[in-house]
Amino acid sequence: MKLYTVPEASEKLGIQHGRLREWISRQYIFPHKRAKGRGTKNLLSVWNLYQIRLFEYLMERGLSREKIGLLIFHITVPVEDYKYIDNYEGNPDVEPESCKLSDFILIYNDGEEVRYGGSFNYGKVELDMQDDMKDVIIINMNQIRKDVDSLLK
Repeated sequence: MKLYTVPEASEKLGIQHGRLREWISRQYIFPHKRAKGRGTKNLLSVWNLYQIRLFEYLMERGLSREKIGLLIFHITVPVEDYKYIDNYEGNPDVEPESCKLSDFILIYNDGEEVRYGGSFNYGKVELDMQDDMKDVIIINMNQIRKDVDSLLK
């Protein structure tokens, strides 16, 4: 599996590497392999690059970084990467493996929190809109993956 340093990932994605380092230090993005001390580097997987692109996408839509960081962790971290996350304590209510290969994910803002509304693949989608759903965002994860993959070529 190809892993990228923060400067490499920043260059590929067109993000200032200081900004990406900040997102990692604030734990909005969890590197595939976290630096373990002086002279070691954070290493990012392709999944991390997808997360970073999704993070940017949601920031552009006015969501706070803190809320996005929690949301992205729960919906996009591949289960096999949990062992690399130092402070992940597990949450039985979250099943990220069901989302990692989904074509689309749905999130909504209830005015106080940003919540994961589900994932689905191509086809007809029926939404049960509720009064507390202030904003609903459907994200085409295939497009995010394609965008990142094209930058890696």
